[in-house]
Amino acid sequence: MTAYTRPMLDANRYGDLRVVTGDGALGAEEFSSYCRMIVAVGMWDLSGTWWDQLAVGGLLVPLRWRGLSRSSAFRREKDRMTSESVKMCGFLAVIGQDGERNGHIDDDRPVWLYWDEDQPIESS
Repeated sequence: MTAYTRPMLDANRYGDLRVVTGDGALGAEEFSSYCRMIVAVGMWDLSGTWWDQLAVGGLLVPLRWRGLSRSSAFRREKDRMTSESVKMCGFLAVIGQDGERNGHIDDDRPVWLYWDEDQPIESS
């Protein structure tokens, strides 16, 4: 994905933006602190590293819970995050996050079901 991103940013005159390849849940501490963090997948929870790397006053989006993605603009304050807006949206879900469960819903096993750990769901 990042191999595609750099040429597109350059072509649209955004050469001053840095593109980093890595595990997004870990952030990129070497370049922090950030005034904006835009997550392009639906995360189940905020990563603690993002809290550490987001500047006070910075914005972070989005989150995914109960199987739905929402663009939630969180502004970091000194000791908490507050949401400034929430809108329905769609993002590719990150699979295998802590707190998310999965299972097959049929005998042939081509279809997976994903749910939050606190939902009382039993897969077949």
